[in-house]
Amino acid sequence: MERQDSIETRLTQVESQLRSSDDVTSQVNLLQDKINAMEQQARLYNVEIANLPERCNENLLSIIEKIGCIIKHPVSKSDIVSAHRMPQFDKKYSRQKNVIIKFTTKIIRDNFITAARVNKCLKSDQSDLVLYITYIHKRTSYS
Repeated sequence: MERQDSIETRLTQVESQLRSSDDVTSQVNLLQDKINAMEQQARLYNVEIANLPERCNENLLSIIEKIGCIIKHPVSKSDIVSAHRMPQFDKKYSRQKNVIIKFTTKIIRDNFITAARVNKCLKSDQSDLVLYITYIHKRTSYS
C-alpha cells in the first residue's frame, strides 16, 4: 500500500511537470512570434542593394547620396538611419556583399525604390562611382 501511494505521488508530480512544460512551450512559441513580428517591423524602413562594388575605406553614406543623384531622387544623410554591408555566411563565394540601408521613414524608402526602378538602367561615372542598379528592393525578411 505504501509503495502504491509513493507511485501515485510520483505520477502526480510527473503530470504536474508535464503541464508546466507545456505552458513553457506555449510561452516560448508566443514570444518567438512576438520577436518575429518585431523584427519584421524593424525592417519596414530597409532597402537592400545588391552588386554594389566594394571599395577599401568606402563611405556608404556618400555612396548612397551619389546613388540618389543617379536615380534622380536626392537622399541626404539625415534621411538615413544606418547603412552597412551584410556579412557573407559562406566565405567561398566571392560575390559583393549586399548593402542594407535603413531610412528614417517608409515614404523616403518607397520613393527611393520607385526612383531606382524607374531609372534602373542608368550608369554613372560621377565621382568614381560606376554603378549599374541591378537590384534594389525592400528588405522585409531574412531568407
